[in-house]
Amino acid sequence: MPDFFGAAVARRIRDEQGPATIVIANNVIANANGMGSYGLHIMQSSGATLVNNIFYDDDTAYFIATDSMTGFTGDYDLLFATDGTTDIVTLDAGPAASPAGTSYALAGLQAAGYEVHGIVANPQWSVPFASISSNPLGFMPLATSPAKDHGKMLTYTQDFAGVTIPQGAGPDIGAFEQ
Repeated sequence: MPDFFGAAVARRIRDEQGPATIVIANNVIANANGMGSYGLHIMQSSGATLVNNIFYDDDTAYFIATDSMTGFTGDYDLLFATDGTTDIVTLDAGPAASPAGTSYALAGLQAAGYEVHGIVANPQWSVPFASISSNPLGFMPLATSPAKDHGKMLTYTQDFAGVTIPQGAGPDIGAFEQ
């Protein structure tokens, strides 16, 4: 089972072929390009798991295609739409060219059994998003971030920067532990 932890995951996920079971954990998936798109689209996978990720997007955090709903789980993620969109996740989506599907706000996701411990909030980056550029340390949330101590304990012992997990009452959501 491929595991994607604490790094830029788009290329590695895209390279997975066929019905791979994947775990995408403790990442920052940021796609606030002003084009109203989405952060992650999972297709042709069974049993995909999203956990402890920060989705920072100008529209929809993630789409899960109909062919990937079997065994899909998503929980302990922080979801934030910079445009104020409340329907932040789309399930039973089609291909990227015509995604459609059913869009959910957090309450609807939770009623459907997804993101039960997830939150919708600004992650409070340590620097303004526009200044992050290519330095991933900018994706480190402030100590006051709702991501702090809100994650699920996994088997990982270090974050993206090599810091021991957890540092507080629980693991942080995202790639960086404080």
